[in-house]
Amino acid sequence: MSAIERPARCGCGRNPVMRSRVVEDDDVATWVECPGCQRAGAETIDSARNEAAAIAHWNGGKGRVW
Repeated sequence: MSAIERPARCGCGRNPVMRSRVVEDDDVATWVECPGCQRAGAETIDSARNEAAAIAHWNGGKGRVW
């Protein structure tokens, strides 16, 4: 079993959190979001919550400002 990497701290200094929601056809969208500045990473849509891919997007600097 491999450990899931933690999301890197946001540029504003806060620790981001994991978010998810159910989308059409019972797929799950998962992303990383900063509760301070609302910066969000790209959504990963899969049949189950995919935290590893969402964290990889965030840590790769692919977040966006809402």
